[in-house]
Amino acid sequence: MADAPPSPATVRRAGPDDAAALARLRWTWSEEGHAPIAGSRDEYADGLRDWMTAHPSIVPFLGSVGGQDVGMAWLVLVPRVPDPRSFDRLTGDIQSVYVLPDHRDAGLGARLVDAALAHARGAGCFRVT
Repeated sequence: MADAPPSPATVRRAGPDDAAALARLRWTWSEEGHAPIAGSRDEYADGLRDWMTAHPSIVPFLGSVGGQDVGMAWLVLVPRVPDPRSFDRLTGDIQSVYVLPDHRDAGLGARLVDAALAHARGAGCFRVT
């Protein structure tokens, strides 16, 4: 019997209910090639959930393969100084794009960035870095 084809990757907007998955990815990335981290991942996940709730202008995205969350990207939406044409100006900053090593080089990072850019355009961002 032939091997089943790999599951397609999906990307979705995440929220505070996804803090454990985001914390696992951020923790793993922080440990990659660095010293161990003090504290526990569960404590970090709880703190991250609270932080995300307090900062709704920071929008996370999760990338999954086969139902497993394996990548993330964050979009920070920042108000800009108004100009005479509009008081509702935003800029975006894409941060913390990360994909687990076993899932790199398959386009998931690009798809996460594309999702963040699409959200930024929909939010009316003037510029994204």
